[in-house]
Amino acid sequence: MNRIYYCYLSWLLLLGCTAHSNSSPLPALIAQPNSETTTLVTQAVNQLLGSTNTLLADKVFVTSSQLIIERKAHHDGRGNLLNGRVLDAATTFSLLMQQGQCLIRHNQTQQVIYLKTTNCALE
Repeated sequence: MNRIYYCYLSWLLLLGCTAHSNSSPLPALIAQPNSETTTLVTQAVNQLLGSTNTLLADKVFVTSSQLIIERKAHHDGRGNLLNGRVLDAATTFSLLMQQGQCLIRHNQTQQVIYLKTTNCALE
């Protein structure tokens, strides 16, 4: 009787691990990049940053699932950096795929936005 119980318990644990791994988001790339996907990604990044003027390349998330955004350095009238140098850390984002859906994750805050009309492929 104990043997059956342990086999059943082992099976449940294995099933739980399998179910968990299927729901974990995985790194992805944009499968069919175009101006619409670039606009959607830019809007999502702006929303996650609380900004309105982030500029992204047309090839964002096409060759890498990571996006790194550095704060624009402020300069004086002669082109010198104000306050010495920029000490802020870069902001990073990941394009992920979870259960067939694309999502962008702000890596510092862990906030996500799903890209419902964008096709992704696993990286």
